[in-house]
Amino acid sequence: MSISERLKQMQSDQEMYPITLPGLGEDGSDLVVYFNKLTVREDEKLRKKHPTFYKAMTDGDIPSFSAMVDLIILKCKDDEGNSIFAQADSMYLLNQDVGYITGIATAILEKLFDIPTVETIEGN
Repeated sequence: MSISERLKQMQSDQEMYPITLPGLGEDGSDLVVYFNKLTVREDEKLRKKHPTFYKAMTDGDIPSFSAMVDLIILKCKDDEGNSIFAQADSMYLLNQDVGYITGIATAILEKLFDIPTVETIEGN
């Protein structure tokens, strides 16, 4: 097996984490989607479009809502690995409640960067 084939295999073997998107199912039910760790390509997209994305997080702040929406669009996939959102969906996501977007983005960020949850911190 070539190096390229092994790299592809490593990529396809990445753990997929489930996340529930409240109310986005076909009948208004919750929709379960999946995401995996951030790739270099995805990181580059976020850094280019949102230069202060990581600085906000390391400063204890939250990234901008447009950055969180872009993260959601980049990372949310169906069970076959296909993107759930198109870039055009950003205008609809940006019109959602602040708490809705923050909840989804926070759940993704906790897994992407191994950020402990409040419950974990309080338990220690």
